[in-house]
Amino acid sequence: MSIALADSRGRITVAQRDTTYRVTDLGDGSILLEPAEVLTRAELAVRLDPAFVAQLKHSAAHPEQLVPHRRRSQRRATGDA
Repeated sequence: MSIALADSRGRITVAQRDTTYRVTDLGDGSILLEPAEVLTRAELAVRLDPAFVAQLKHSAAHPEQLVPHRRRSQRRATGDA
């Protein structure tokens, strides 16, 4: 068991940055936080596409067949695109 102290805005830190949680209200004033991976509808559609999945598996199995990408122009030194 651990105890967390809320800051002046009522917030507590629960884990590492950029972690997504599924929140369940248990009805007695407590909540359950479970780590979650959230996909957009577009990501889900791609992952469920058998042709795309087959292409990914083939690429992973044969990295020597990958075609390297060549940038046509250099980015500016300031980091602007």
